[in-house]
Amino acid sequence: MTTAGRFCRSASAIAFFTVASCQPQVQKTGAARVWLSHSRIIISEIENLLLSNWSFRGLRREITTLNVFDFDHTLVDNTTLVPVTDDKGHSRTVDSKCLSHAANEKPDYGVFDRENTYAYRHVDAALQRLKGYVKDPKQSSVVLTARSDRRTFSMIQEYLWQRGAEPDAVFATNHTNFESRLWRQIRPEDAAKKPLLIAAILSHLRASGNSIKLVRYFEDTDKYLRSAMDFLPKLYAGTRFEFYDYIHDSRRRYNEILVAFAEGGKLFLPDGQPFADATKYSSGDCPMR
Repeated sequence: MTTAGRFCRSASAIAFFTVASCQPQVQKTGAARVWLSHSRIIISEIENLLLSNWSFRGLRREITTLNVFDFDHTLVDNTTLVPVTDDKGHSRTVDSKCLSHAANEKPDYGVFDRENTYAYRHVDAALQRLKGYVKDPKQSSVVLTARSDRRTFSMIQEYLWQRGAEPDAVFATNHTNFESRLWRQIRPEDAAKKPLLIAAILSHLRASGNSIKLVRYFEDTDKYLRSAMDFLPKLYAGTRFEFYDYIHDSRRRYNEILVAFAEGGKLFLPDGQPFADATKYSSGDCPMR
């Protein structure tokens, strides 16, 4: 496995504060700020969805590893352009891998569900990992996608089942239930949504009697990786985290890169050197070529 060539090693001033003596120290920015104020409602919404969505092997109590996979451009390849509309009604399209849009622009993630998901070509490296993980009862694997349509849950589950890689659950980050019951209330930045849901899944698993020792996160969009690397290790300092990027080249090949790992609440580059500022990570593969 290779390592990426575009890591930030520069020092940064990071402020920490302690919520309570029994709570981990987390950065007072982005996802961390939202979690400190709204963790209960986020966990509650995850639990509501899990009651109807935790399929295949069911919620188990011997889980020690959580694997989180993005779907588009991680498990499957596509060239979808996502429409975005700003607060003045002006519309344009953006690359679905990089999702580079302004704060006043609202993406239409439903575009994915107007296409034939079943015709997408799978990304072999990610699919083979998932196929291996689902065979181990001590590992739980979930898909966390930016899609929004209600059919997302069944389509992705079916697509992966057909390939022998059915996950325990599928979460559509921008589904209308999350949008109306969660995001409109707590208003996080878009980059924080996936890390917040991962934190809620971890909290739910731990509350259900599982001791999660390792979390692997497979993602292709830099903003989600930056937010996750900056937030999750500090929140769960006793858990090892591994963050993988899927980098797209000009020949439409996806290369799996270990971006960083975390132990003891601290983030490291693959060579063991400190990763000074995760918020500046860039894979260098945007826009798609």
